[in-house]
This record gives sequence, C-alpha cells and structure tokens, in this order.
Amino acid sequence: MTKARELSDYTGLQADITAGDTAARAGRKNLVLNGSMQVAQRGTTMSNSGASSSYHTLDRWQTHGSGGTYNLSQQTMTAGTSNQAGGCSKFARFSVITGDNNLSLRQYIEDVESIPAGYTVAVSFYAKGTAGKVIGTLIQSIFGTGGSTSMSHAGSISEHTLTTSWTRYTSTFTMPSDYLTGKTIGADSFNRLQFRQPDEDTSTTAWVLDVTGVQLEVGSVATDFEHRSYGEELQLCKRYFERLEYISGQMIVAHQHNGTSGILSVLHSEKRSTPSVTLPTAAVGSSNANAVSLLTAGGSFRSSGGAVTTDKSTKNNFRIIFTSWPSSGSAGDSTWCYFMSSTGTSHIDIDAEL
Repeated sequence: MTKARELSDYTGLQADITAGDTAARAGRKNLVLNGSMQVAQRGTTMSNSGASSSYHTLDRWQTHGSGGTYNLSQQTMTAGTSNQAGGCSKFARFSVITGDNNLSLRQYIEDVESIPAGYTVAVSFYAKGTAGKVIGTLIQSIFGTGGSTSMSHAGSISEHTLTTSWTRYTSTFTMPSDYLTGKTIGADSFNRLQFRQPDEDTSTTAWVLDVTGVQLEVGSVATDFEHRSYGEELQLCKRYFERLEYISGQMIVAHQHNGTSGILSVLHSEKRSTPSVTLPTAAVGSSNANAVSLLTAGGSFRSSGGAVTTDKSTKNNFRIIFTSWPSSGSAGDSTWCYFMSSTGTSHIDIDAEL
C-alpha cells in the first residue's frame, strides 16, 4: 500500500470518528435542566405530600399527585457507583406511598416552540426502583396563558419496566408536523416531560422510582448524557427559582423612610419573568424559624413589630418595605434589616416557575 493510500484511508477514518464523536458530544443539546438531580435549593427531602402540582425539593422538577401521595428526596450515589448511572452522583427518589394513575414527576421546558414541529426527539434516563413496575414517559405541549388548548402527544407515550439495578432507558418520538399550525401561543408556554404511573394503571400500591441522567434532545439517537458543572446548572435553575439565604444574625443596612419604615433593595439573578417573592416572617426576637426584623439605628430590637412586604419587583431586583414599625430616627437615616432563624439560616424565595 502506498503512503498516499495510507494517508487517504487514515484521513477518511478520522473524519468518520470526528463526525460520530461530535454528534455524541455536542454541547447544549439537553433541553432538560437539572437532569443530573444535583441542584436542590428548596431542600433535599419532602415527606407525605398529596399536592396536585408542586415544587418541593429538586430544582425544575415538579410533582403531580393525581389523587396519590408521595415522598420526594435527593439521594447520593454510593461512592464508586456513579458509573452505573452515566456518571451522575445524585438522583431523585420518587417514593409513592399511595399510587394513582397519572401520578408523576415532571419538568416544564420553557417555550412550546423549543421542539420544532416535525422534528424527532430522543428521551433518555437512568432509573431503578420497584421491580416490575411499569413507568410511562409522555410529552405534552401547553400553549400558555391565552393560548390554544394544551395537547398530549399520544405517540410520545413509552412504557418502561423497572428493575432493582440502574438501567438506561431510551425512546424516540417525532413531533407532529402540524402541532403548531394555527395555534395561538400565549405567555408562559412550555412542553412538559413526565415520568408517570400510566393512565390505565389505577393501582394504589406503593412504588419507588429512582431516576437521574434525564435528557431530552432533538435527534433520532439518544446520545451520551450531557454533564454540566454544579455552578452552571445552579445558574440555569436560578432563571426560574432562587433562594437567598442569610445566616441568623446577619444585618444589612436599610434606610429610614417617613420615620416609621425601612427600605432595602435586593438584587438577584435575572428571572424569565417578574417573580413572586416570599419573605421571612416579620418578628421581634430571635426565636422564629425564618424571620426578619427592623432594628434601630443602634442595632437594638424595636419595641414592637410591624409589616414587611415587597414592591418595585423586576426580573432582577425588588425592594423590601417595612411599614408600621415604631419610629427610630429620621427619614434618610441608616437602620438595620436583621435576619434571624432558630434553625441557623433565614431565607427569601424568589419564584418565576412556569
């Protein structure tokens, strides 16, 4: 074989390897956020809920009770075993106490047009759980506030039988070529990926789903799970929800306003829309689990409490307003916003979930 022929064959082989490797490793392919279950700003465990639609622990993952009850928690892989689940070190444990059809763990994927009409998508995930339990996957399209009626894509329904060992499950589905035709797309539209007790399964028997490495990508082949660092995944999740934590006893400068009120501006990561803000309880004294107080300029508790609210909220900031607290100083004087908690940290929740 001539040197030129050897070089030609080698070049052709390299091109084939590069094309295949690029397809398998291309970045930003996963439409699912927190598919590796590593971010849990709200906490790592929730017990005995029957809520219809709620976010409890793992960021971006919502539960749907559908008449059943369940626990949800973030779990850590035993050291040295993450290779069994695509290299993921965390997983979600969806532990159903009382089953019911359509009870599910699901994610809302922003913008119904994120999956183009007529395109094939691949769903893949690592799972284990109750041996023999059948879990269904389903994609639904919701057209947002003021939009067209939502639709379930029957062709996207796939059923998978769990075992007690980590297994990678995959399925593909072609979105209808006309699913967007003639539709009105309103605000807050999304596609929804669900792991659910199948519609035809009305059993109330308890079951467990352990799941991680969840990926939804455009394409006819389920490629390797796309890993993102914790820091990057956290920032992506903060577009929808953010918890600001304050060590108990932390003091931040606020300003007197009209003698009886304090004003404090708070910055946060930009949200997809103007968020709702949940503040700690207004209190005087430090025995509360999650509380905030307005101190005097000298750093002492005021003689009694008042109200605490927010205003002027935007996608990246808001103001905390203290009203009806006892006077201390004059308008424009500095004072103190004081966070306190009997459990160690106080927090503010900033929510722009779909």
